[in-house]
Amino acid sequence: MTFSIVTVALPSDEQVITAARNLLEATKSWKKGKAYEKKAVQTYSQQKGPGDGAAWHCRVSEHTPAEATFDEFWSKLGNSENEKEYVSNASRERSSDDERARNRYINELKKATLVKKISPTQEIWTLYYEFSSFGVSPRVFTVLQVSHYDESSSPRTGCVHPFPSHLINQ
Repeated sequence: MTFSIVTVALPSDEQVITAARNLLEATKSWKKGKAYEKKAVQTYSQQKGPGDGAAWHCRVSEHTPAEATFDEFWSKLGNSENEKEYVSNASRERSSDDERARNRYINELKKATLVKKISPTQEIWTLYYEFSSFGVSPRVFTVLQVSHYDESSSPRTGCVHPFPSHLINQ
């Protein structure tokens, strides 16, 4: 089976960053949901609005310098080659008896495959998830991932923005 990547006008990085910043700002008024990891991770949601395909969900995590430095986080988040390493390490560690190691990963994510590197900041990925604990069949998500690092801001910021994408089966 082969797939085609249809050439369409992708938004510029600047357009993506502006839209993402606007969305992040809007999440401040969203409904607060459950907190996880001793309240280090907070979830939020927004009901489906006109023109939305579904409700919106997000999570915000805050980390201390003792957990990791900004550079350590960005070296993993801003480098999508780590997606493969992340899933590979998770699979290896899931088979060990170390409960803490297994909980560091998204257990439902089973496989991440780079489909195409469009530019240094834009890539297309397929992500395979198994949601057996939720009683839902496995899912494959395809995303256009746009990453942005701004070292001129204070504090430095880095964002990874995944957008749903569609591959055409040929």
